[in-house]
This record gives sequence, structure tokens and C-alpha cells, in this order.
Amino acid sequence: MSEHFETLARWGYAARGVVYLLLGGLTLTSAIWGGRDSKGSSEARHSPLMHRQRM
Repeated sequence: MSEHFETLARWGYAARGVVYLLLGGLTLTSAIWGGRDSKGSSEARHSPLMHRQRM
């Protein structure tokens, strides 16, 4: 039982790390390309995604 719990805990830490990496990447993308032309938070969220599609 203890080994199973330890394995699940390790997977939990790995998943948490992946979430932090994704959020960090989105933050970095937003900082680089920004949402300068955006009006409101909804457009600011879509700005990095739209920039990538235009390339």
C-alpha cells in the first residue's frame, strides 16, 4: 500500500510541475508578444494564440 501511495504522490508532483511549466510558458508568451492592442481580458487571453496562427 505504501509503494502505491508513493507512486501516486510522485505522479501528482509531476503533474503539478507540468501545470507550472504550461502557466509559465503562457506568461512568457504574453510578456513577449503581449496584448497591447487588446481591449479587455478576453481579447488579451486570445492575443498570444492568434499571434501563433498568423505565423
